Parts: sequence; structure tokens; C-alpha cells
Amino acid sequence: MSVHGEGWLDAGRYVEVIASEGPKLLPFLRREPGRHVPTCPGWSVQDLIGHLGISYWRASERIRIGGTEQVDLPEYNPPARLTDLEEWYEAGLVRLFEQFANKDPEAAAWSWGGDHRVAWWQRRLCFKSMIHRVDASLAFGEPHGIWDGALAADCVTEALTLPIRSEPYRGPRGSFLLVAQDRPEWETSAWTIRLTKDGVERIVERTEGLDEAIGSAAEIALVLWRRRRSTTLKATFKARSLVDAFAKWHDIG
Repeated sequence: MSVHGEGWLDAGRYVEVIASEGPKLLPFLRREPGRHVPTCPGWSVQDLIGHLGISYWRASERIRIGGTEQVDLPEYNPPARLTDLEEWYEAGLVRLFEQFANKDPEAAAWSWGGDHRVAWWQRRLCFKSMIHRVDASLAFGEPHGIWDGALAADCVTEALTLPIRSEPYRGPRGSFLLVAQDRPEWETSAWTIRLTKDGVERIVERTEGLDEAIGSAAEIALVLWRRRRSTTLKATFKARSLVDAFAKWHDIG
């Protein structure tokens, strides 16, 4: 599998989004912690909070330790008692922001993504927070808000540049173009996906002459993260079938 091209927003923007999105999950926990989260099969809202809290705690420790070598981390088990869980979750966010404040985005910090910088964690946790807040909103049948185009487009780019899925792609073959109709062409607005017998190629640029799946950048991001159906996008039959097959194989969580 190969990946080409990449674009990043300012590091401060990622941190700003985490600060906004992270706390928004707590009201859902207070309302109904046991509520099922359909987009995360087998999870309750309480499980969702615990999962995201672990991510905050682990990332903050990776950043504190620094360096480019992987080291073992302590276990971060979410408390079972709800009031303790909320305090633990909030403390994880506080600790994370302390580390962001103490370290330059270009400082070394090991990551499973292969990009061993604090900036990688800022970007990853930004989109993780966004997606899981969407999960919580969907669990209660509530609107999840609209992401701005630049942020949503970067969410697509990040999803297509994560080093995932070692198992071979065995679905239908072909190439298609994801097109964000709300983004200017001189910025990142299209992504090429090639599904071949030799593997999957994800290219962060436009390729002319391919079947297209068109929508807003936010709609494309949510389809790739399997939080929306591909019917959200305007697409040819071929492009839609390839989008569905790719998203299922890609399965980024």
C-alpha cells in the first residue's frame, strides 16, 4: 500500500479543536452512561468516554517521555464509578494540554503512525476527539454540527495517510476520485484511490478521468470513518461500490 502527498493545519488549530470537542462528550455521560453507541458496536457512552480518556492519558505520557523509541507505558484503566470517570477524563485532558504547552510541535515523541513528533499527536487526537463526539451525538439522535471545510479536508487527508490495514485488499478493483465540492481547487479538494491486484494506493491529489464521489469535505470524512453511508455522496454506481469496498477494508475505527 502506498501513500503520496500530505497537508497539515497549524498546530494551534488542532489543540483548539481538542479543547472544544473533548469536553463535549461529558454531558452525554451524565445523561445516560449505558446508552448504546451504534457507530461503535458493543460500546456504551461510558465505554466511549473511557476509550478516549485512555488516548489522552497515553498520548500525554508519550509526549512527556519524548524521543523516537517506543517504551512501555503504565496501564490507564478508566474508573468504574461515574463521578471518578469524569474526573479522570478531565484530568487526562488537563495533562495533555500541559504537555502541549511544554513541548514544541516539532519535538520528538514516539507514535504508532511513524511520524515521531508532538504535532502528529496533536493532529491525531484532534480528529479522534471530533469523530468520537460525533459518535456520542449520533447515539442520542442529535445533530453533530458542521466542521469547517479546511478541518474536514485535513481529516480526510489524515485518514488516508494513516499506516493501517496490513491484510491484503480483496475487494473489487478500480480507481475513483473523492471530490470535496466545498473546497477551492487550489487547496486540498480531491483524493485519488486506486484498488488494484497489487494493493491499495491513496494519493492526496486530483486525477482526471476517474469516476467521482462528490460531497462536502465533512461528508467524505464521515463516510471514510464509516459514520455515514456513501449514499450521502453524489456518485456513479461504480464509484459508490468502490467507496463502500474501500471504506470497509480501510476500517479506521
